Amino acid sequence: INAKPPSKIVQGHAVRIEEFPATVSIRTATGHLCGGTLISNKHVLTAAHCVAVQEPNTPHYDYIRPAHDHEVHTGTSSSTSPENAHQVKRIHVHPDYTGGANFHNDIAIFT
Repeated sequence: INAKPPSKIVQGHAVRIEEFPATVSIRTATGHLCGGTLISNKHVLTAAHCVAVQEPNTPHYDYIRPAHDHEVHTGTSSSTSPENAHQVKRIHVHPDYTGGANFHNDIAIFT
């Protein structure tokens, strides 16, 4: 029996971090949460559903996780390395994001 979970990336292949230097890891105390993209030296674009907490079977998200619960890690493909860790100061979620299953306006910016 193969107990390894299936990959969420279809037909992907391994790359070196140097090939995509704007890609970051957004982490919490429990580890990697989501990916993001540097859009400036102080801003990261990610998905709002990564930071919105929504109870099951509810139409809208309940709240946004606090900024201080998140770190942005740059320049590494290691899921545990502490170098290049940056504390998130603010999270800006698109004002029309509501959560739910449709993912409309599912964007957030970290500063």
